[in-house]
Amino acid sequence: MRWFFPILVGLVLGGLVHIGTLIAIPHLSPNDAYQRFGKLGADNTFHALATHRANAPDLPFLDPAFRHAVCRFALNGSAARIQVPVGDTFTALSFYNRQGVPFFSINERSASQNKIDVLLQTDEVERDEDERQDQTIRIAAPSQTGFVLLHAFVPSPSQAEEIDAVMRGAQCSSVDGPSGGLPDAR
Repeated sequence: MRWFFPILVGLVLGGLVHIGTLIAIPHLSPNDAYQRFGKLGADNTFHALATHRANAPDLPFLDPAFRHAVCRFALNGSAARIQVPVGDTFTALSFYNRQGVPFFSINERSASQNKIDVLLQTDEVERDEDERQDQTIRIAAPSQTGFVLLHAFVPSPSQAEEIDAVMRGAQCSSVDGPSGGLPDAR
């Protein structure tokens, strides 16, 4: 009985240390998704992600039935425009903040004129009557930096070229800067 209390205290302290470690790891990790995506190339440009390797350094465990691309954004007081042509297959955009927490997602069902057109900004902008007529979806980003993941389903190998063309047509650009399309997939 005299060993019961020290053992209980040891187990509780060990549990608290493990829980604290698990909570702290994402904040202390120097090589998170945002940092890895920065190694792919310039911000405000879509970059293809490798799906054919199980240990791909970009983002592991991607579904091989999809084509994937990522665009890091740095708004810095401006806005970013994301435009993706859509076809007949599932296409989705997922928006994440700097820490990798998702804040918005959209798919091809929201497309207008066979294109998803998103304006990403950090604050709400007054819209005049002409802007209400366009089909741009405006999203308020919770932070200045983050990334957008583009996923396009490849239903059969015969449609891979069509999906690759959709991916190459994707644009992620600063409103003030040049736009960047997706280079040929790796």
